[in-house]
Amino acid sequence: MVATTYFSTPLILLIICGSAFTVYFGFRLQNATMAESEVKVEREHEFPQGCLSLDFDEDMDQLLSKYKQVYILAPAKGAGTTFENFQRECMKTTETTVGNIILNREEEMESGFQNHLELPSLLASHAMRDDMMCDLMQHATKDSLIIYSHREETDRLLSATKHVLVTRLCFGDFGKEYRVSGAVKVVNKTECHVRQSVLIDVMKKLPAEMHIGSTQLLTCGVYDCIRENRPNLVFMNYKQAGKLQQLLAKHHCPKSMQEVQSNMGSDRIPVLIVLEGTDNKDETLVPVEEWLKAKAQLLELVFRMKRTASCQGTTREIEDGLFTCSNQTLLISGQSFQDYTRPFPF
Repeated sequence: MVATTYFSTPLILLIICGSAFTVYFGFRLQNATMAESEVKVEREHEFPQGCLSLDFDEDMDQLLSKYKQVYILAPAKGAGTTFENFQRECMKTTETTVGNIILNREEEMESGFQNHLELPSLLASHAMRDDMMCDLMQHATKDSLIIYSHREETDRLLSATKHVLVTRLCFGDFGKEYRVSGAVKVVNKTECHVRQSVLIDVMKKLPAEMHIGSTQLLTCGVYDCIRENRPNLVFMNYKQAGKLQQLLAKHHCPKSMQEVQSNMGSDRIPVLIVLEGTDNKDETLVPVEEWLKAKAQLLELVFRMKRTASCQGTTREIEDGLFTCSNQTLLISGQSFQDYTRPFPF
């Protein structure tokens, strides 16, 4: 009896310790598995899974090799003119087949369609209306890729304002009345003086270059069209236009590898805003860049520029992902070159 008790006690202790060991490490393993699963779920919802590289032989390069037809859309001041000129040089198109006519002017579509047997495999255009974007989302084939050259709206508006002042107010018919009255003056062809009251008037009139941005183009209706039609759609920061051109040239015009840049503004005269004096004080001249920087956060509110905006939350969600990508290029909808399907909304 004594011997039996002597050998049983260590055995019992060993069994107890082994059970504790199993429970402890089983718990740790379960927690580790749950943590790994949670990380995996979080990563599945992160934007970087839709990010595209613009380097040769990488994501976008392979995507362009997959699709037969490519459309490029851009808001005003979103590299649209740059891409239109690139397309014209790349595809050797005439005015009757450029993307701006085929994509925007419904009454001229048929004539543009009939003018040539072979139609351009690359079409670029400023997007003018949200319904035009919906038409493209609805009718683009499964072998088509749509690339939207995006620019954050407030930044785009400030750039468009400077563009309108120089090209249409200081010169051009739009500003003729203001120049005759002396409210706008071009001084020695080296600088342009614009009274603040004139600039305010322009803000209220919102010429097309200032008006056509994400507020008018990226609407709930457009996002519904994306969801319902699942086009192959990529958003790209407009600043990446040069990189994209290199890839487009490789697939659509290998002999035209020179980058095209348009409306860069480097050769334009400076614009100074004339602040009307008060209390017998002299007028003050302020560079338009300084004026816009000082007013930027309130411009859209004061002049109610986003009164017709819709689904801004979706646009900002896309921007969060877009600007996270190293090449600031994001697959929004459709299939990647690896046949991974990108759901929309995310």
